[in-house]
Amino acid sequence: MSDPSANDRLVAGVVSLTKRLHQDLEDIKVQTVMRIADAELPDACASLDHVVQLTEKAAHRTLDLVDEGRAIAGRIAGCAGSIAANDPARDELEAAIDALRKQLSELALAQGYQDITGQIIKRVIGMVRRLEGALVQLLRDARDSGVDLQSAALKGDPQPDMGPRVPNVGKPAASQNEADDLLSSLGL
Repeated sequence: MSDPSANDRLVAGVVSLTKRLHQDLEDIKVQTVMRIADAELPDACASLDHVVQLTEKAAHRTLDLVDEGRAIAGRIAGCAGSIAANDPARDELEAAIDALRKQLSELALAQGYQDITGQIIKRVIGMVRRLEGALVQLLRDARDSGVDLQSAALKGDPQPDMGPRVPNVGKPAASQNEADDLLSSLGL
């Protein structure tokens, strides 16, 4: 027959471990929210702003080159006018100039992607900044209601990272359903 006090110690130990595990999981959540609000969201916004600036700069440079190409095509067309009207080289040159002008127009139209992607990225930045504000407000509310966020974040393992960052080669970081669930849980 087993010792009743040994059973009591075993149950008390399991209860203690369960409470500790629950607290550690809560601490991880607090650490994650604090890290996201303090660093990751502002960094993500800064990176996206940088992408928008780079694509805008590249689009403007491309459009400037298109304009320069059109001016060159105009000068070539002017020179082609000096070739005799019955010379077959003139017809060939005018066809090439027309083709060049069409290509330059297509290139200018293709730059519309930057405007569209820039608008999309700016909307994402706005959403991320709103999320950042909501997280910061959540942390302030928690602090104002007496929750000691620093001690909660520092309990347990002093290292906030959960191991080295390893590239997820060949696999998406998360499925669309997981991303949708996350956004839904955040009220977005």
